[in-house]
Amino acid sequence: MRIDQEMLNELASLPDKELWARVTEIAKSHGFNLPKSTPSHQELEKLREIARGPKLTLGDAVRLVNEYKRRGGI
Repeated sequence: MRIDQEMLNELASLPDKELWARVTEIAKSHGFNLPKSTPSHQELEKLREIARGPKLTLGDAVRLVNEYKRRGGI
């Protein structure tokens, strides 16, 4: 699966529960297991902000996941 800006924009426009379902599917397809419970709206807004930004970096994604992990989300 290729993740490009068009796909990121599409994901960012989804409602919270649908967005998280897609994120967990994508993560699972790459060997990561994320919790099924949907993170808070604020956490998902951070994810949307990164996705809509001018350039998504691996570092941004890792920082967000690590922050979520640190708070006990994963």
